[in-house]
Amino acid sequence: MPIKQMLTVVLFLSMSDIMKRIFLITILRLVLLLTLGLSNCKSSGTNPSSRQDDTTYAPTAAINTTRGHELFQQRCIACHGLNGKYRNNNAADLQFNKLDSIGIINTIVNGKGAMPMFDHVMPDSDLAQLELYVKTLRR
Repeated sequence: MPIKQMLTVVLFLSMSDIMKRIFLITILRLVLLLTLGLSNCKSSGTNPSSRQDDTTYAPTAAINTTRGHELFQQRCIACHGLNGKYRNNNAADLQFNKLDSIGIINTIVNGKGAMPMFDHVMPDSDLAQLELYVKTLRR
């Protein structure tokens, strides 16, 4: 086994469980973003490396948040409301949420205040989709 792979395995094994989940969710997000970005390029017939104007190209606009929206409606809407602004049970106003991806995932997994933990309730792929959707609610 090459040294790079051995180091990666050793680092991964020494991580806490939550850090392992966050690491795996990050990898899932990267694969999802790459897949969506490449399929968007193929369907539009454009090559991102040959674009003339960088201001018209927005790779994040291609992110499909349908699954994240479904999860939000199932699990979050009662306290956060349809647009993330409703504050039932002192829920955070998600429109002004400043957490990064790790902070959002950590809050979903571990809960906060009256918010329940969703640690073993949804798979990592759903956590990644929900995290992406929560970011779309920001103003």
